[in-house]
Amino acid sequence: MSALITCETCMKDQKAVITALEKLGIPREEIQVANPGETLELIGYGRQRAQVEILIKKSYYSGYGDVGFAKGENGGYTVYVDDLDDGGRLGAKVGQKFSEGVNQWYAAVVAQKALKKQGLVTKVKKDGNKIVVVAKG
Repeated sequence: MSALITCETCMKDQKAVITALEKLGIPREEIQVANPGETLELIGYGRQRAQVEILIKKSYYSGYGDVGFAKGENGGYTVYVDDLDDGGRLGAKVGQKFSEGVNQWYAAVVAQKALKKQGLVTKVKKDGNKIVVVAKG
């Protein structure tokens, strides 16, 4: 049976989340972002609902429910994804389990940003199921 799962994350930077989604292969036009102070309604399978700041509609990947990110009290985003889409339809669309992929790309984007602030030249590349950030001084 389909269920909306929630995962608390260490992701706090909205721009980095959006960049991670794009790096994962989700077109920018499929990523909806709420205006500051507002939310978007995530519609899951059946009667499941959630209020989120970042939303990907299920119509993009023919899924059971929308995918979303809601900012928590600790400043981190909670990810909402249907368990059958995470490794199923959405996972197939992005080429890996969605929740793992977005976490990997987020970490790579944040690391690249921090290294650039230190004056290093960086490159991010995918090596099988790993994402590698290379920095040169």
